Amino acid sequence: MNERAGAWTPEAVADLAERVAQLRAATGMSRVQFAKETRLTEGRIVGEVCEQIRAALSVGNPEITSERAAVLDAIERYLEDERSARAHELPAVYVRTRPLKLAFDAIAALLAYPTIGVLTGYPGSGKSLIVAAAAAEFPTVAATTVDVDSRTIRGLLRKIASALGLKALSPRFDDVIRLLKQRPGTKPLRVVIIDQSHNLKKSALQLIADLHDAAGCSFLLVGTVGLHRMTTDDADPLYGQFSSRVGLRLDLAAEAMRGGPGGGGAIYTLDDIKAICRQMKIKLADDGARMLLRLANEPGGGHLRRVVRLTHWAARFASRRGASAISSEDILAALELVTGEQHQRGAATGELPSRGANTKDKVAG
Repeated sequence: MNERAGAWTPEAVADLAERVAQLRAATGMSRVQFAKETRLTEGRIVGEVCEQIRAALSVGNPEITSERAAVLDAIERYLEDERSARAHELPAVYVRTRPLKLAFDAIAALLAYPTIGVLTGYPGSGKSLIVAAAAAEFPTVAATTVDVDSRTIRGLLRKIASALGLKALSPRFDDVIRLLKQRPGTKPLRVVIIDQSHNLKKSALQLIADLHDAAGCSFLLVGTVGLHRMTTDDADPLYGQFSSRVGLRLDLAAEAMRGGPGGGGAIYTLDDIKAICRQMKIKLADDGARMLLRLANEPGGGHLRRVVRLTHWAARFASRRGASAISSEDILAALELVTGEQHQRGAATGELPSRGANTKDKVAG
């Protein structure tokens, strides 16, 4: 292939097309999805990028030394941008529950005033959904998640840099500060949300404090109740320096303990449960809706993730018995499948109607 002349052999084009297919697959999209959502086929991407590079070569662009290598690089950048954009789409099951509204109020405060916030809750209570929704809905919010490789300073700095659009194996502290820093008086502020923050080491918490101090931006740490203990005592010899910088706290675990489904403190409402099931395209019988509501609001154990999982399995049991809507009996069967324990009728809901035609036909709106 004569790269400088822009002559492409069939083998070279086929090689590029295969590479694009590999990169497209990395986004998690099928070929049909990719064409539908980007309005581009893989062949068209190859053709358009090749034409752009041929034009650059024709005017003697000294930065392009290898046409084929440049095409691959351009395509990879394009698909990386597409992958990042998809990562910030709204979650599939997305309902504006009370926890989400409380969290969005907290994020609005962080956008207005530079401080460090801490959001805690039990596993499965909707924290990760909050993070994904905030990254999708607030333009100046960046989000990342702590994993086994990012518990320490170097790994966390790389994760934060990546969330801000800087792809580097070893980003420098000053590089991240430049991305975070804004002109004085600029609103809304930049907010970085860090999910699974309860896994961070002390040194990583200090990094967050240093970034906050140097850039004047806000951070929101999201994690389990263990994070609350780590960031509460200003006199703590390990975490006192960090906790003294925390200016906002939201404890979903405490919210969940304030009341059951009949009280004003219920963290999830019947409308929330119905909306979740509508998004999952699942019909609920009245007794099934009440049972899911009770389970979602169990003090110390009510979980949004639990509701979604039980609803999924209960729908299968309802389908198996030929019902169009899931009932309390289907949810009890799902509970037994998920927990491995037998649950007696009435244990989770108080009073439940007996199975029959009314249960099958009376669907929650």
